[in-house]
Amino acid sequence: MLQAMNAPIRVLIADDHRLFREGLRSLLEREEGIEVVGEACDGEEVVNEASALSPDIVLMDIQMPRIDGITATGLITHSNPKTKVLMLSSFDEDTRVLNAMLAGANGYVVKRVATRNLIGILTAVRDGELIVPPFLAGLALQEQRQQEAATAAADFGLTDQEIRILELLVSGYSNKEISNTVYISVDTVKAHLKHIFEKLAVDCRTKAAIKALKYNIVKKDENLEQKA
Repeated sequence: MLQAMNAPIRVLIADDHRLFREGLRSLLEREEGIEVVGEACDGEEVVNEASALSPDIVLMDIQMPRIDGITATGLITHSNPKTKVLMLSSFDEDTRVLNAMLAGANGYVVKRVATRNLIGILTAVRDGELIVPPFLAGLALQEQRQQEAATAAADFGLTDQEIRILELLVSGYSNKEISNTVYISVDTVKAHLKHIFEKLAVDCRTKAAIKALKYNIVKKDENLEQKA
């Protein structure tokens, strides 16, 4: 085991920008304990190269031609489970990273990361650690809440239109304002509200709003103008 840990980390670089690949390769090859075993310029090539070379880690750009980095990650981690994937992005908070992690990626770094930090991250990934940036926790929580909201809405039998009207109700919109916002008549709004109250087993707007928030069916949208 000690011998394996002391062996060079074999890295495959995948990015569609040649200058970036060559620059990254040059930086990594100066570092002791890193061996760059190959390069790939698109998702299809990196999948083939990973199969042929069996690197320890693939440094994978998210956006690439032919096959995107997320799809390539899923293919590599499925067929080569010993090969780990570290995603590269130009952005600090790239929402696609969550899908990459779900596809099997072991971490994420921005392309401007300092070489010293990158070496530490590569070592950590080789040793089995997950490199999860803080913003991903927020995304995961947001997705969980959305799933919970969808489940709650389904449990109460609410339609998409009823959920939208309930959102506006929670934000303090009157029947007339709801009518103008969703382009239906006031009478239709009243009919929807009647059905919403029946499904939620409440008898007024206030109780409907409280129950919608309690069960996470909707939450107050801070971007909506609050009504008096």
